Amino acid sequence: MPTKPHRLTLDEAVARSAWQEKPITRRRASIAAYFGILLGFTGIHNLIMRRKKRALAHALSSAVAFAMFLGPLLYVLIVVYKCQHPAQYECPDISGYDDTLNVIMIIGMILSALALLWGFVEGVVILLNRNRFKN
Repeated sequence: MPTKPHRLTLDEAVARSAWQEKPITRRRASIAAYFGILLGFTGIHNLIMRRKKRALAHALSSAVAFAMFLGPLLYVLIVVYKCQHPAQYECPDISGYDDTLNVIMIIGMILSALALLWGFVEGVVILLNRNRFKN
């Protein structure tokens, strides 16, 4: 007499689906490589390759780097705009200005360039190694 198939509990089903992921295919690796080359600073190629922690770290470090670059730049643009329209705005006094914003902006530029390079290099590495994945 045939027996009933074993029914999985919800916890067992979730555990199996989470831990038994499909292997990464060449097509998936190729897509990740192209995203890495074009949009590598976002970390989306790491998500495609199922590297969630690395993708989060890449996205957060890129966001901090771009904020360090764009924050002082936007501040300077606002000051310049206000000084060009003295009838509407009061021009801020920048006599006590020191080079802190310049240093932050330069560090942000360097970190942004490194984030872009990091993503590009990872994309190229994935592209060159995609043959080790299954079809």
